[in-house]
Amino acid sequence: MVLEAYADHLFLDSIAVHPDVHGRGVGRRMPRFVDAHARALGLPEVRLYTNAMMWENQDLYPRYGYEVVERRVDGPHDRVHYRKRLLRGVS
Repeated sequence: MVLEAYADHLFLDSIAVHPDVHGRGVGRRMPRFVDAHARALGLPEVRLYTNAMMWENQDLYPRYGYEVVERRVDGPHDRVHYRKRLLRGVS
């Protein structure tokens, strides 16, 4: 997991689970960790993007409370941008 803190959000740059621990719930716990880390830093939201071809991610992120902000092409990259606004005390 790679996280970058900015003044108004936490950016989730990369998230992955090692194949040796697949099926152990690690992937389900990681988004809760990200939310908790953002709150600990006093940040109101988490942002991320995924490649538009990664349809699995586009199915997954809304299940964790992320909403699509925009789809944007940056050079050769077609990306879907997401955000999750955090409420105090809720993940």
